[in-house]
Amino acid sequence: MALRYIKITNTKLCDLDFQKLMQPLIASNVEHLDLSGCKNLRQIHIEGLMYPKLTYLDISGTNVYDHVLPKLLSQMPNLKTLKATFSQFKGPRIENHKNLTYLSMRSSRFLYQGPLIVNCPSLQEVDFSRTPIETKAINRLFLSHPGIKKYDLSQCYHLLDEPFKLLPRNHMNIVVPMDDHHPKSHCTDIDISMTMIDDKSLEELLGYHKSVSSLNLKGTRIEKPLIESTMLQWLDLSQTNCTSPMINELVSLHCPNLSYLNLGNCLGLTNDLNLASQTLTDLNLYLSKLNNETIEATLENCPNLESLNLRGCDTINTLTVQHPKLKELNLSCCNQLNVLTIKNAPNLNQMDLSSIISLNKLKMSDPDNISNLIFSQQEGSTLNTILNVFTKLKWTKRMNSDVLRSNHGSLVGLDDIRETYKSTTSIWKLRAAFEHAMKNDGPDFAGDIAARICYLYMLSCTTPTSSMTKEYTTYALNEAIGFGEKALSIWIPMHGLKKFHQGLHYSLSNLIDLYKMRLENVKLMENSKNLETVI
Repeated sequence: MALRYIKITNTKLCDLDFQKLMQPLIASNVEHLDLSGCKNLRQIHIEGLMYPKLTYLDISGTNVYDHVLPKLLSQMPNLKTLKATFSQFKGPRIENHKNLTYLSMRSSRFLYQGPLIVNCPSLQEVDFSRTPIETKAINRLFLSHPGIKKYDLSQCYHLLDEPFKLLPRNHMNIVVPMDDHHPKSHCTDIDISMTMIDDKSLEELLGYHKSVSSLNLKGTRIEKPLIESTMLQWLDLSQTNCTSPMINELVSLHCPNLSYLNLGNCLGLTNDLNLASQTLTDLNLYLSKLNNETIEATLENCPNLESLNLRGCDTINTLTVQHPKLKELNLSCCNQLNVLTIKNAPNLNQMDLSSIISLNKLKMSDPDNISNLIFSQQEGSTLNTILNVFTKLKWTKRMNSDVLRSNHGSLVGLDDIRETYKSTTSIWKLRAAFEHAMKNDGPDFAGDIAARICYLYMLSCTTPTSSMTKEYTTYALNEAIGFGEKALSIWIPMHGLKKFHQGLHYSLSNLIDLYKMRLENVKLMENSKNLETVI
């Protein structure tokens, strides 16, 4: 059976070992070769050996020399994908590869001159992000391979040390119209985020790449981008100094077909923003300083909007969301949000309310439409506000956040807490479950949860950390006493005191003796006596 897939990564494989491994019979059949992370590889070219079926090669993190790469690639006539990220290349030559479609040399710290790419007509995507590649190398690649459709040049900190020179000029260095002899670009996707590109360089770039549909300008020095394109559909202007009037004009006049727009953390964004678009479906306004009226007007003027991100917009306090096509709404970290009203939003099925600490009023016309509600780091009134509205949702976990998902008409209640409350250590989650259980699940289950909360608070007293203050220890002990009393008041009429001890998993008297030895504060000692009295 022929060996087609070889993956030897992050090992001490050296050149001699590779030569012993790569016999002619193996090389003639292998299609996928991954040697990433093998730092001892330098001279992996083997004279006379051919890889006729190889289409994928990954030499990321190796120390293959510049002069070795052309010899190696000449043995791989059908290679389509070449990955050489975190490499030591300075300017290798890549030529006459008619099948090569993808090239990545990301994070190669010595790649100032860039690879010399010659006669690779099928090349579609290149990734030189996080490299010191210079402008003249990119100019050369733009003009020699106009068929490349995607460029990733993000965080190229030496890019634009000199301006782009892509458009034809006369003897007075004045731009003239392109003729049939000038190469026509087919590029559709450019990422130049976190670079030093300015307005003038952007104008030159887009004057040559007229077919760009996706443009990432995040974190650049752009202030007044001269973008006029009916092809542009995806635009990221986050972390720039673009102003509201400029964005209004850009969206309504110059880029009428935008479907995605990111204006997050734009320092020049003010309440005179007046977005009006029939094509916009995804809008990101995270960390913006817009007020309630501006957000609501944006929703009204973008009738086809499906996703709205307002994460960290701490200037919003009362918000009314009314949009028939909106599907996703992110309000996480909106710390000043007090009142949220959602009406006429039948398609809204995902909402993020995590890290909101002041939500006191929540109104929603159709809460049962929400199938994915994300929230975390909430206690007290905010959490109760959420739970009182979304009564037909159950708890699940996703990416360290607590998520409420639709239970599709099954039993109402926190089903997974009912099964796992004895092992969970999230006190605030159990406190919410206790309030919910008292209303919906009966006193016996509520007593179980109260005993668990009492146990966790006392455990935090008996295992103090260096960062724990005496004030917190006092608070935790008082909470333990309070929930212990609640459990007693529920259980003694039903089961007697034995049930209370079983709920805590071990004797409370031993627990009291333990924290008496560890705590020296007189007030805490008095509280311990109070707990003994309760028991």
